[in-house]
Amino acid sequence: MASSWFVVAACVIFAGCGLERDWAAWQAVPMTEPSDDSSSGSSSDATQTGTSTSGIDSSSAGSTQTTDDASTSGVSGEASSAGETTTASTTSTGDVSVCGDGIVDAPDEECDDANLDETDRCTSTCKTIRLIFVTSVRLKGNINGLVNADANCKSLAAKQMMADPTSRITNPSNFKALLATSTQTAFDRHFPGAGPYQLVNGLRVSDSFAQLFSEPHQNPINVDERSMTQSTGVWTGTTADGQSFPGVNFCNDWTTLQGSATFGHTDFIDGWWLFFDVLGNPTIDCSDNFALYCLEQE
Repeated sequence: MASSWFVVAACVIFAGCGLERDWAAWQAVPMTEPSDDSSSGSSSDATQTGTSTSGIDSSSAGSTQTTDDASTSGVSGEASSAGETTTASTTSTGDVSVCGDGIVDAPDEECDDANLDETDRCTSTCKTIRLIFVTSVRLKGNINGLVNADANCKSLAAKQMMADPTSRITNPSNFKALLATSTQTAFDRHFPGAGPYQLVNGLRVSDSFAQLFSEPHQNPINVDERSMTQSTGVWTGTTADGQSFPGVNFCNDWTTLQGSATFGHTDFIDGWWLFFDVLGNPTIDCSDNFALYCLEQE
């Protein structure tokens, strides 16, 4: 009789346990109308706390799911086993650059000073204003290579910045000479700025680096680092589109007075600024005295 009572009691207990499990499962099912949400693959029992769970499977009972980003739309994650913790790392693709917020959002922005005043060399569209000038000093073709040509640009820029506190030149070490060699084009050795190029007196030359070589300039590059006007030939070794001029040795890559090279002229806003199409160009030797163009980089 005692054993029969034990069997009955055990059945009641186990039956009760079954009812408790059924009750818990019934409670877990949300009593709501079917959702019209267009996001496919989202789990109906996912917990939404200010985050989007479209495309993410909910974890099994007892697991915890966290995300590194508030936006998880379209990111698939595997459901974790009971008691485990899964972390879904996501990358938001909805961020857009906001010019004027003081934050430089590359690659769309080159600068962002949170104002519309271009005197600080940042345009209202968040592009950097770069300077370009012709040197006040004339040099023969034996410039001692590109390194020394760049050093001439930097030295003249530094000298002028020290002589004139109001100079628009603020970083002399950021200039390079516009020259081609037998192994490197003038176009490729310079930073391709997306913003405008201006003379040191503030006049605009072009709206971007690419336009220096593709469209007529808005003003000729005839102003030197001191803001003085120069009408002169300029060593370039370069075609109108910034490529190395064929058939010359660039004064043996700007190291000797032997050989030949090409020059442009500061008076022109078309391709002649790089290649002055006159008799004697390319030069028959490298003993002429010409200036250099100096461009600001990053």
